[in-house]
Amino acid sequence: GKLPNTAGLSESQKHDLYANYINQYGDSAAKADLQNGKKVALSLRVDTNTNANRGRGTYDDRMVLVWQDKSGVKHAKEFSANTDPSGWYEPGGQYARKSVGADFNGDGRGDQGRLADGSYRFSAGTFLGARAMMSGADQVTQRDTNHNGKFDDGATSQRGNYGMHIHIGNSDRTGSAGCFTLSPAEHAKFFDTLGGQNSLSNVVVNTNRLKAQSPKDAPATADASGASDPKSRN
Repeated sequence: GKLPNTAGLSESQKHDLYANYINQYGDSAAKADLQNGKKVALSLRVDTNTNANRGRGTYDDRMVLVWQDKSGVKHAKEFSANTDPSGWYEPGGQYARKSVGADFNGDGRGDQGRLADGSYRFSAGTFLGARAMMSGADQVTQRDTNHNGKFDDGATSQRGNYGMHIHIGNSDRTGSAGCFTLSPAEHAKFFDTLGGQNSLSNVVVNTNRLKAQSPKDAPATADASGASDPKSRN
């Protein structure tokens, strides 16, 4: 459950590392986009309890834009991000400010959701007055039906449009009820890097699935098993 340690890698080496993950875990559309020079997002999740930071959430995940330009130059840009909902939106939760979540198991209490591992398509739009990538109709969500702040229930909603976008968060909280969010500074960098691309494949992978590996031209000491320093989680 650790983020890959890419310190000391060149951008080309980072590209090879992350492209390996996209080709290993992504669907055919994401792989085709990467092959055709489009920017593809890889979202690496570190499981974080929704009650972390007194329900404000933490930016302890990583989103990466990966592509190879027309000149053959390889690119990989990393951004601190969040892929989990926060306790501020848990129906009936101790930190709840606003309840967001469908009653998945019929017990009369709404259940928070997050995107399950997989590949998803987004299209350009606006959300909260800022640039965003809006959800398509291909979303599959995990549900926290036992309300322990974790997604260990095995409860998964079927494919549909659940409105989980990629959008701006706050500096002091993630502002996520299941969307992927970035702090204002990281959000600006992410969309500057994305440029005018109006659609995006996003490959979501929980870091507990990653195997140690190195890009073929990386030094032997640089691999995906290095420790990161995610913020506190339960």
